[in-house]
Amino acid sequence: DAADPELGRRILGRRMARAIFFASAPGAVAPTAVRGVEKGEVFLGTALPEEGLSLLEGGLKALNERLYYLYVSEGRYWFDTRPSLNRMALDLAARIPDHEAEEEILKVVREWGQSRKNSPFQAISYGPEGPEAVPDAPQFHLVVIPPSRGFVGRGPYKSVPLSDSPALRLAKAIYLNRASGGLAPRQYPGGLFFLLPLEKHRAHTFHLAKTALAWERLRDEGKGERSPADQRMVEERADTERKAFRRAVMDLYVYVGRVVPVEGKPLGLHEEEALTLEEVFLATNGNPNQIERAGNKVRGTWLDTYLPEEEILGRVLPRLKGPEDRLPVEEVWRDFFRYPSARMPADPGVVLSAIEALV
Repeated sequence: DAADPELGRRILGRRMARAIFFASAPGAVAPTAVRGVEKGEVFLGTALPEEGLSLLEGGLKALNERLYYLYVSEGRYWFDTRPSLNRMALDLAARIPDHEAEEEILKVVREWGQSRKNSPFQAISYGPEGPEAVPDAPQFHLVVIPPSRGFVGRGPYKSVPLSDSPALRLAKAIYLNRASGGLAPRQYPGGLFFLLPLEKHRAHTFHLAKTALAWERLRDEGKGERSPADQRMVEERADTERKAFRRAVMDLYVYVGRVVPVEGKPLGLHEEEALTLEEVFLATNGNPNQIERAGNKVRGTWLDTYLPEEEILGRVLPRLKGPEDRLPVEEVWRDFFRYPSARMPADPGVVLSAIEALV
């Protein structure tokens, strides 16, 4: 009641706890009776005429989250003389460090990467802390920014400054360099795309990661030491918390972005003030694989299956010294990764087709 003004004003928490206690305290029911009291009975023993269902639901949820000796199983509530599993899970979750929660989040993202289908990405880097963890190669490469480095999203297809958040500062460092310190410029930045964690969901996702881990550890460590009903409750709760956590990871990674030159700046100018970021929002309905969805967005937003004549001529003619000079198609393909354009050829075959069309 003290923690929630709405509950406290009505002393709803105390009234609910009193109703549960008198219906379920040790000795209040026959030893052979079903343990606990159902939610509807709690509401009947608590509700006043002006109190709606949502308020009662919120009060019962608050009790379940905070009370040490309140048990919940199969929709029934009761007090016992032992600390509740719910409270034990909360205490355990509070002791789990952030780096374990971060690794658990990245584990879900790795599952997306391993199960992706028809993806344009030839490589994926998961949670790199610096440029040296991202290979420098002429390929489409998805970089999953660590969950701890939040991105402040501003809507689909909006350009934002790279200094806007920790996520963007890391993206800029990776785009510009092959190693920390800025002494080794990246040769092929054009194929880099970034899966960005949304800052406003970061703390909640870390909390759910720790909660899921706590319930799973309780489930695994207490087998054979608790009653079948308690073990079943723990297994159900562990499954519920894991599903909620996986959904939260989807809501965390809802942007894919690409570093591009600021409009009007020379192509290939690798300076901080000459760079910005284009981002695209990823929906979270339907397909639960955000990397697969990111691949589809990248293909539709930045990759082309056709190259205009001027694009090829602008890259090929300056490299030819005479009519007998030759330039391999692979070298033209690499040139797009050295000096990226607004839209990239989807594969070397697109470059070859454009050259053949000119000939």
